[in-house]
This record gives sequence, C-alpha cells and structure tokens, in this order.
Amino acid sequence: MREILVELQKPIWGGGSPKIGVADFKLNGSDIVNVKIGYTRKDGTQSYPDTYTMSTADLLKYPTQVVGGGVKLHVAPISDWKIKETIR
Repeated sequence: MREILVELQKPIWGGGSPKIGVADFKLNGSDIVNVKIGYTRKDGTQSYPDTYTMSTADLLKYPTQVVGGGVKLHVAPISDWKIKETIR
C-alpha cells in the first residue's frame, strides 16, 4: 500500500466549510493520501495541526476544480477526512 504526503499552505476557504484540494498529478499510483496544512494564525498557532488522511479511491469520488495553470484538484471538505493517528 503506497502512501503519499502532500503539504499545503492553506485550505480552500470559499463556500462555507474549509476544503482540502489535492492536485491530480500528485496522486499517481498512491493508495492513501496524507495531507498536512501549514496555515498559521496571526498569533502563531496552527489552525490545522493534524495530518489528515483519505484513500485515493474515496478522494476521486469528490468534485474537481481547475486552478491556475490548468491544474486539476480533487476537493473534499476537511470534515470528510480522517485525522491520522500518530504512534507515540
């Protein structure tokens, strides 16, 4: 089972609840997508400190959005992603 980690600067804010958009070209051959969001508030705290995970098959069921340069994103609400458990 192949997992990838995608690091994003911020979620997609428009249209109500925040969403995570993963570029189609980053999914090549992966089974699981893990996403880390680096967005921090003005006070320095991370808004989304967890790592979010979803199977690629599930992510491909969500709508797509084309952004600058013709990049196709698969976009799913953050609430639909699972928080990846960390081993301590």
